[in-house]
Amino acid sequence: MPAFSHKNYKVREEICLFFQECLLRYGVYGSTNGQLYVSKFIAPLINLLSDPNSQVRDTSMTTLVSVYKHVGDRLRNEIMRKHSNQMPAQKYVSTTIQQTTTKIIATN
Repeated sequence: MPAFSHKNYKVREEICLFFQECLLRYGVYGSTNGQLYVSKFIAPLINLLSDPNSQVRDTSMTTLVSVYKHVGDRLRNEIMRKHSNQMPAQKYVSTTIQQTTTKIIATN
């Protein structure tokens, strides 16, 4: 997916925002088995966590949290299974997801 690795940081940031908007509007429904194939977007989003630009890193993490809100622990399992070689990113994502889950439970 070329937009996730575009040379302009703003394009990388905007593709994350676009993906978030798609999740908000359409959710994960509408494809086979009621799931959007978000797994194809996880690897580029994980890679963007180590982007040189802080806005891209933050937006990528926010996007991963949005994905987690829609698919739940399947995201965490996929990160552990497929991206275990990127341990710092894996720990960062797991910690942020845990904090988000705690906030969601506290507000309910």
